Amino acid sequence: MTDAALSNPIKSDEVTVVIPTYQRSSYLSGAITSLREQTLVPDRIHILVVDNNPTPQENPVVAELGAEFPNGIEYIHAPEAGLSNARNAAMAAIKTRYVAFLDDDMVASPTWLSALLKTSQHLSAGIVFGPNHARLPNPADPQA
Repeated sequence: MTDAALSNPIKSDEVTVVIPTYQRSSYLSGAITSLREQTLVPDRIHILVVDNNPTPQENPVVAELGAEFPNGIEYIHAPEAGLSNARNAAMAAIKTRYVAFLDDDMVASPTWLSALLKTSQHLSAGIVFGPNHARLPNPADPQA
């Protein structure tokens, strides 16, 4: 076992929700807020926001909302453009066995995480998918 593996043990009963974001502060707030309502025990949920802007800008939103979650919210800046780069940066930082991806313009239903975990465990599935609710952009919103 490597030193890194010893210092970063995998938390097998917990899930990290990765939210990649790019210039959508108002939508990001909604995505994060939807995670407050999860039926999964809050201590089992870790949130990781990956800011994919060339210049970091979402840390104030993350810091403001982080106090509302038992494990806070981890923030990383991945300035190299592209969703794949943001997701790869997240995967390098994750310390849980389970990972769920939530787009910054999506809202998770209250049972989203518990249903994903239950399905994965029941089927011994490495990957499961579940619906989220898209928020359609408001044409008057400059971030849309």
